[in-house]
Amino acid sequence: MALLENGTQFSLLSVNKTRDELLRDRKKHQFFCPVCKSQLCLKIGTMKKPYFAHYPDSDCQVHGEPETDQHLRGKEDLYLWTIRNGRKAELEYYLKTLKQRADIFLHGIEPIAIEYQCSDIPEDVHLRRTCGYCHSGILPIWIFGSNRIRFRKDRLILSAFETSSIRRAPPSVQKSHSLFSSSYYICFYDPHRKLFIFFSNIHSCTKTSFISQEIDLPLDQVHPYQLFYPDFQSPINNLIERWVQQKKKQRLNVYRKVSNEEDWLRRQAYQWHFTFSMYPAFCGIPHEQYIHFKNPPYLWQTWICYILEKARGHWITIPQIIQVTVRKGGQALFTMRRLPLVSESRIDLILAVYLEQLVALHLVAKKQQAYSYIGESIRYMTSLDHLLKQDRLYIQKLDK
Repeated sequence: MALLENGTQFSLLSVNKTRDELLRDRKKHQFFCPVCKSQLCLKIGTMKKPYFAHYPDSDCQVHGEPETDQHLRGKEDLYLWTIRNGRKAELEYYLKTLKQRADIFLHGIEPIAIEYQCSDIPEDVHLRRTCGYCHSGILPIWIFGSNRIRFRKDRLILSAFETSSIRRAPPSVQKSHSLFSSSYYICFYDPHRKLFIFFSNIHSCTKTSFISQEIDLPLDQVHPYQLFYPDFQSPINNLIERWVQQKKKQRLNVYRKVSNEEDWLRRQAYQWHFTFSMYPAFCGIPHEQYIHFKNPPYLWQTWICYILEKARGHWITIPQIIQVTVRKGGQALFTMRRLPLVSESRIDLILAVYLEQLVALHLVAKKQQAYSYIGESIRYMTSLDHLLKQDRLYIQKLDK
């Protein structure tokens, strides 16, 4: 998008011109940035689609990401897709109050800003843009280029700013009651295959890796509202097996590099005479709410079980568990993720979910708001084969 000398708008998407015609336009006209009014260069190469770019000495406050061919094609696809679906859309719409330019802006009672992101951006920049939209009554939707999809041993890898783009489907569209059913999802788009790629039923394995269910949908089979209200079926296939295998790797991979939080927990286990590698099979249990914690479930759940074991025969409340954790210097175990596009949660509410799971497994008794551990002592769990079998058993019990 650019302005001509007379102030009229010139869009490379609204004109159906050949490369030669655009070369003649470049000689005939000067093009200017709609934001800073500085002169733009019309790039007409043979590899990428034509696009406008600032000159190197520009001090425009609204520079976008590098215009890769995938970004250009994806932005064009998504813009034309919204138009075909009857939405009033504007490309590269500049919001003066925010000093931000949305890739695609959809007008309406509840305006929407669609950002198509193919390159890295700092997490704080992403959060500032997202919060700016939200505070202005604009619904932000981040869609990532398919070039950003990364896997490691069957787990989806997300950077910090990608994780901050996770959305949550409304409860009304959740149809499965499986333990691995999760309303959290993230969206990618592949302009070469004209394909939306949703990763749903997201569960945190580590700070950056997740197990999830991939759903591929052709562009022409998706409507804009489904980006924030995904009413399509989200099957749950092999997630139990993948979760159990992840726990097995965590138990057996003794020499891997550990996080600061795990190092702290290992030292606590040594001081309290627990064997860390033999953490109970009922630690590392999934639930959709656990995505709010940065640390993997098996870490902070193991710590809770240590506290419960130490307090065996007594009743302990969630505030007391938090107090013990802070006093011991382990509050980093309960570090919350920054998820600006979903409702906030609280540490005490997440801990309550896990304790209720232990109650359902008849490992913990509950009296009013206090809990007491009644299961087998976790100090003497010494058979790794037994634990590996129990890992699967407890997941299956909760999944019924």
